[in-house]
Amino acid sequence: MGVGLDRSLQTCHRTVLAMIALFAILSAIQPGQADDAPDPTITTLAIVLGLSAVLTRRAFTSPVLSLRTRIPLLLCAYACSFGLAALGAFVALQREQAQIGLMFTLAAGIFSLRPPPPLDSPESRTP
Repeated sequence: MGVGLDRSLQTCHRTVLAMIALFAILSAIQPGQADDAPDPTITTLAIVLGLSAVLTRRAFTSPVLSLRTRIPLLLCAYACSFGLAALGAFVALQREQAQIGLMFTLAAGIFSLRPPPPLDSPESRTP
């Protein structure tokens, strides 16, 4: 179970990074207005998604949680990072705020850079 699950998580990680890169490229090539203030609702949503990505990734390494609990936490962290990148692309494409959208997308990329450790390694369970 461990090797197959490790490979699946690595594939999921690479897929999320590839999608974030695509969103970053879409955000970067959009012409945008630099003088528009960001929407407070969208900014709040971006902060919630970013914090959720960080906290669920941190909970994934908890030594007190079972493997059945930790795997969904890691997938939730990836989903939050993906959501943040998608929000960035939305802001860049629909709101024509390319700099803000790119900032959200790059933050999602930073939150997702570290690959998951093998599930049987001590690193995956260190506080």
